[in-house]
Amino acid sequence: MSIIPKIIEVLERETYIDKRDGDYFEYEIFVDYDEEISESSLAKISRSNNPIETLDDELSEWIFNAEVYYYSELLEILKENIPEYDEYEDEIRDWLAEHVSWYLPDKVYEQEVDVVISLDTGDCSSDFTECNILNFYGNGILTENSPIRWLAKQQGKLEEVESALTEEINQGTDFYDGKEYSDYSNFTKSVIQELQNACSHMNTLIFLVKMPLIEYISLRELVASEERLNNSYIYKERKGIKSFTIDKNSMCGLYDIWSGGGSVLEIELEKDVIIPTKAIFDIWIDCRGCEANGRGYDVYDVYGLDSSAFTGKVVA
Repeated sequence: MSIIPKIIEVLERETYIDKRDGDYFEYEIFVDYDEEISESSLAKISRSNNPIETLDDELSEWIFNAEVYYYSELLEILKENIPEYDEYEDEIRDWLAEHVSWYLPDKVYEQEVDVVISLDTGDCSSDFTECNILNFYGNGILTENSPIRWLAKQQGKLEEVESALTEEINQGTDFYDGKEYSDYSNFTKSVIQELQNACSHMNTLIFLVKMPLIEYISLRELVASEERLNNSYIYKERKGIKSFTIDKNSMCGLYDIWSGGGSVLEIELEKDVIIPTKAIFDIWIDCRGCEANGRGYDVYDVYGLDSSAFTGKVVA
């Protein structure tokens, strides 16, 4: 006599099978609605060169603990419903080990995370000092590799920004005083304000966005897929062709990862921003005190922000 048909009959009758492939059964692990991956685990994922593998490692403990509990529960159900259980216990246990498994629900992978997208438009080669134009360290020059130039050009405001910078430098006037500045766009005004208030000498241009964890990992994989093509300090030598788009509602500005400073993060975008993989310096999950970027300070810690500041979205 084979006990296997009886095992299957009991499981079909007494349990809810979430997935089935022939005689292989899968059950979804119950997760409380407010249960989330910890910030320390998110930081490990953020710092990892293989974030999906690190995510799986971090979740393996969840799955292991659930399997211990649910496996024992299934054994009890089978014991109550199979009179010959004691005689076939070893065979039942072996069959369960080979034909039953548990998995986490999709919502675990869809947990929203706060993400910082940091650019390198060629300014990494100068230690990110090419936004020093109107601040204490400023030289009054909008260089070719400056991410401010890159952004202004994409927003269709490069000539306007250059004109405003010329006026600001030549006249030495507070940009927000005087009617002579009223014709400039909000984008240009906000760029001048950002450059004036940059309190550090090393600044990357960053965008604050919110996305599901699995999409963050996909974004990291997109950038990694062209890492070899983009392996140059010189922006024009990078050969990557892939890109993604963030919406114009993203908080954007200058940030110093290493010293924990920056500017006011108040550049007002007028258009969605297309970001090529070759313009990426880093993309990290921001959290409090966990150094998720692996280099220094998290934006949360420097600015005292909460999650509502991460208003941007990756839209394509």
